Amino acid sequence: MRLLITAISAQDGVTSAPLAATGAGQLKSRLGREDAAFQVAEADPGRDLAEQIEALLAERGPSFRDPVMLYVACPALLSIDGELFLSLDPRNPTVGDALADVAAVLRDGAPGPKLIVLELADAKLGLDPTRAEVLVRAAEAATDPATSGIELILGARPRTADAASLPLAQAMVAELDALPSGRTLTSRGLFDRLMSKLRESVPCLHHARAKVSFELVVGKPGRRDSTSTMPAPRLDVLPRSATPPPPAAQAVLPPPPPAAQLVPPPAEEPRPAPREPEVSFALPRPPRTFHPPPPPDDVDLTWAEENEDWGSMPRVIPLARPLAAPPGASLPPPPMATSSGSTSILGTDGPISSPISGREISPFARYTVEGELLASQGDPNGAIAAFRKALSVLGPSGDPHARAEMYVRIGELRSRHGEPDDAISDFEKALALRPGHIPALESLLLLCVSTRDWRGVMSAEERLLAALPSDTLRFERLIEFASRWEGEAEKPARARLLFERAREVRPQDPIVVEQIRRLALKSLPPAPRE
Repeated sequence: MRLLITAISAQDGVTSAPLAATGAGQLKSRLGREDAAFQVAEADPGRDLAEQIEALLAERGPSFRDPVMLYVACPALLSIDGELFLSLDPRNPTVGDALADVAAVLRDGAPGPKLIVLELADAKLGLDPTRAEVLVRAAEAATDPATSGIELILGARPRTADAASLPLAQAMVAELDALPSGRTLTSRGLFDRLMSKLRESVPCLHHARAKVSFELVVGKPGRRDSTSTMPAPRLDVLPRSATPPPPAAQAVLPPPPPAAQLVPPPAEEPRPAPREPEVSFALPRPPRTFHPPPPPDDVDLTWAEENEDWGSMPRVIPLARPLAAPPGASLPPPPMATSSGSTSILGTDGPISSPISGREISPFARYTVEGELLASQGDPNGAIAAFRKALSVLGPSGDPHARAEMYVRIGELRSRHGEPDDAISDFEKALALRPGHIPALESLLLLCVSTRDWRGVMSAEERLLAALPSDTLRFERLIEFASRWEGEAEKPARARLLFERAREVRPQDPIVVEQIRRLALKSLPPAPRE
């Protein structure tokens, strides 16, 4: 069973007909065809969305093999503490369904692959330069793809645009129609295709990965995922004929023993009656967490000044920058106390009550929320100061994962505001605390690419590949990295090496084999002229 749930904001009073006619109806019809084979269920925009999804999943009972997709098209609402709400009922434009509640119901009720596609309209998008980032962070905080297993595609456009237009849904239908027969299309491949095509109509387009990539169309076995990050195959270099591989050697069975040597089998002992299963009241085990293995002893994790051999695996893995000091040696100053009589919750030392829920929150959470709000308001220095206060609350012996998250947020702010060296130092401090911290590696890689620091790019790529938890993710990133090295970096030797490593993951992938052949022919010297 493949289930698609749609929730579309009612327009023109109480009907969703205009939206259904332009994009959402086409998407439902297209995903219901034989190649996608989704069963479509429509949610009532006037009722609580989380309750409807919970009842639907309880009725259908999807298994861990059944994918569930949720498509929502509506205006976006943000609360004072940055929580994202979905305004589906136009009769109550200031009331919406909390995306966190919807994601929690989907996470608990659907054990298989999950995808949420949000096509949102926001009144402040285009007016506030930080609005797109705020929407992305709010959506990721509500869905939490890293732990919930929910993959997210977010498309937001200004609310002043045509309310009856759904460009994301229309583009999805177009890509599904253009997909060759028998090919697989994952959400990652779909997002790669839409990035360049929706740059103007959907200014805020974001994709958050989950552990398993969601398949919108399941192709035939052996057909690759259709993703735009892989270069298109060149048919002019394909061989005219291919020699079939030699057949596998047939296993030769030994001859049966003579009849005299045959020994009758012993008589079977009577099996004991099955016992009734014992009821255990033990608490369930916590989920296992992936920790990347430590590097080998013969690998020198030091800075390499000169390393131009882009076509071989480096035995010396260069760091992006030398780490000036360990994370514990750069603690921020203690938090500043507020003046007496102040009613502001920012900067106070003791626990306070949230103005939304009334529950008591910790100083670390308070400083974290304060930093997010200041960052969304365009105050990077204030946000960095708040995050450093959160670090001081944790102290040197605090949770290393939480401290690494703070260093990553500080590094991202410095990266966006023209401080690449300090940002790289913050990312390295996060990695010193958590060597396999994927957000820190992703941010470090993007920063090195933006500054065209190709040694740093190679280092960040190798460390990220070692930290990825599955061969599927590793294969996707190898293809992505190889394409960048061939196109943007203009280093075909490094691109060929990465394609070779991708072939080790999927030896029979025809496109990868063709890319290796193409690069091999490209590296040959030109034929001498007669």
